[in-house]
Amino acid sequence: MSACLRFTRRVWQSFITTKGHDAQCFPNLVVHRAVPGEVNATLKIENYNLHGGLILSMTDTLGSLAVASRGYWMTGVSTDIGTSFVRPAGRPGDVLHVKAVLTALGKSLAYTRVDFTNPAGELVAYGYHTKYVGKSSTHQKNVKLSEDGEQSPTKRQKTTKRTINASSTIRTELLGVSKNSPQNFLSTPRSIEFARISNAMSDQTPPDHGYENSSS
Repeated sequence: MSACLRFTRRVWQSFITTKGHDAQCFPNLVVHRAVPGEVNATLKIENYNLHGGLILSMTDTLGSLAVASRGYWMTGVSTDIGTSFVRPAGRPGDVLHVKAVLTALGKSLAYTRVDFTNPAGELVAYGYHTKYVGKSSTHQKNVKLSEDGEQSPTKRQKTTKRTINASSTIRTELLGVSKNSPQNFLSTPRSIEFARISNAMSDQTPPDHGYENSSS
């Protein structure tokens, strides 16, 4: 499972936990695929949610999940939303397929489109959802995702790696040898003392610069 799918499902579960319209209307929604900027899901139509309002509610939710697929824990506030109905969505027991795409993401606004298709692949409805995300980009639970949907290293991980590499370089320079140098060089008293000092340096824990791992 990719980091993007795992994160998007966590956001979806947080929607259910808050017991809003998502939990009331379509708790059985299943998120099958998520890559940065696109989410695919299915919903089995039930008697209690067989209504056109379901499409609008799902446009709201799936548009939000499309924003989440870019690593946003808080998906912003709706500024505009709408749907168009092309044909009947189906009957109880039918499966509705949904694809949500983040068409544009700026500093303040996110634009999404949501398509609904039946099992035959026919378009039954589509919607759009615009969200204000100006205050969402700095949330502490956000994650940074690469274009392939995997999680990018945090600043702290990068800093630690650089510190370790620097310690290794210093140790090599103190000893005055390369990896291919004869091992018996290390047996001289002076080289043993240099090795002791450099090993002590490399064993020190890198300083904590206050970076917080954004994944939980």
